[in-house]
Amino acid sequence: MHTEVHNRLAKFRVNDVLIASAAEKARRDGMTLSEFIRAAIRREVRG
Repeated sequence: MHTEVHNRLAKFRVNDVLIASAAEKARRDGMTLSEFIRAAIRREVRG
């Protein structure tokens, strides 16, 4: 179970090809696109 609270909406523009690739990777990994993007942001912030 996730303990994070998602309390902020993030909006940004992204290239169609990039988001389609991300959506496909998320699907293959058994994640929603939102889960995939949050995980990617966490990885980048942690360094």
